[in-house]
Amino acid sequence: MMNTNILTQINTLNSFAKTITIIFITYFFVANSAVASEADSSIKNPIYGKWLLAESHCTMTYRFHQNGTMITTEGPEILESRFTINKNINSNRFYYIEYTITKTNGRMGCDSEGLGGEYEDMVFVGLAGVIYVYFEQNKNKMFVCPEPKIDNGCAGPFMRVSQ
Repeated sequence: MMNTNILTQINTLNSFAKTITIIFITYFFVANSAVASEADSSIKNPIYGKWLLAESHCTMTYRFHQNGTMITTEGPEILESRFTINKNINSNRFYYIEYTITKTNGRMGCDSEGLGGEYEDMVFVGLAGVIYVYFEQNKNKMFVCPEPKIDNGCAGPFMRVSQ
């Protein structure tokens, strides 16, 4: 016959093992659901992907990556930047995007040709700025604007090329 003390210790160990198992399972599901919801929220954000504006004199693209980097091209100019996005400001489909240029190829964009040396003073690594992005309702077209309003200062529409 087993000693009552040994049975108590075995029951205590079983309880401990069950508790550890429950904690592990809970942690596993919470961690995975957090990763899933983070991925889901970033996938749902309409900014991510490649956007193209093809005009007769120039082609512009924006490539927004989920890791917070973007690549912008305007004709021969290529800029790499870090960005943060604040979703849907003032309830009218504008997104507020802060960026900092991290790399440039030093070439001038299509509309910069007449600037010469002034251009190098305008676009440089470390330059920080803000753009406002407006999406049409289907989220397959966007406008890039200097202010949160659609007017002649906006570029676009950019068409979604890929997600």
